Amino acid sequence: MTLESLYQELEELRRWPENWNSYNAVPVDHAAIDHARIVLTCFYRAARDDWFAPNITADAAEGDVVFEWWYGPRKVTMYISPFSTEYIQVWGNDPKCKIDDGDICSIGDFTRLWHWLHSIDPDPGRSGQADEEKKADGSQTT
Repeated sequence: MTLESLYQELEELRRWPENWNSYNAVPVDHAAIDHARIVLTCFYRAARDDWFAPNITADAAEGDVVFEWWYGPRKVTMYISPFSTEYIQVWGNDPKCKIDDGDICSIGDFTRLWHWLHSIDPDPGRSGQADEEKKADGSQTT
């Protein structure tokens, strides 16, 4: 899927009316759509050859734009408001699996999540961030 086609998907969200899901959903915030376009462009460039398109939808309660990626049992969901991007990182399908959340404040934050999502040897007991921190300071991972 091309970046242009993803932009078109984002633009389609502008047409979603109030109650778009039949459960009293708020309309998608147009400022969130504008921010999501910028975020999508940055993420696309950062992911390079590993890129695959997210599912694009909206948060019914807040009107934020939502990007979701699945890779095997792992999932990253991002909520893009007019002024912030937050994520939920899920390690597997088991209801007891590890879940993290936080803010995306830089391309480095996205890159860390993207590498974690694509890692070949998933370790549901450790955070990808902890592994990256250990590598950065020269510590050995066990």
